[in-house]
Amino acid sequence: MQLSQLEYLQAVANYGGVRKAARAVHVSPQAVSSAIKKLESEYQIVLLNRSAGEAVLSPAGREFARRARVILAQVDDLKKYAQSRDDGVSPDGHFRLYAPCLHGRGRLFAENWYDSFESSHPQIHLDVWHQPTATCFESLVLGISDAAISFEEPRDSVLSS
Repeated sequence: MQLSQLEYLQAVANYGGVRKAARAVHVSPQAVSSAIKKLESEYQIVLLNRSAGEAVLSPAGREFARRARVILAQVDDLKKYAQSRDDGVSPDGHFRLYAPCLHGRGRLFAENWYDSFESSHPQIHLDVWHQPTATCFESLVLGISDAAISFEEPRDSVLSS
């Protein structure tokens, strides 16, 4: 089991279907459905009713999602605890920032910005990943990055700051 599978299942519970959940977590409906199929296979349980329309949670899926919510809340609590101890820097000293690709439209940061940051904050190793905007949002939702920069409004208001 992977946390992303539980997060996708929880999104289906929160948004009422696979397509709506996929939009909310900025992945394809196929990614959500596939992740949940893996859970179903691993635990030999039907979590989604896949009829001709929107795939929605089965009764067992609703109970599984309720229990997953508890696990995800505990994981979130652990993340908050770890961040509070290190001023938002991961235990390995890295701060993971996702930034959008500009694809030939200039540079997001000045040439000497990284060196300047590194000399001002030697205790922090800054990892900057240039990714498509949807990937930046997904990295936040999945806890892969500590922060992300976007020039677009996120679909999930929880991501705005």
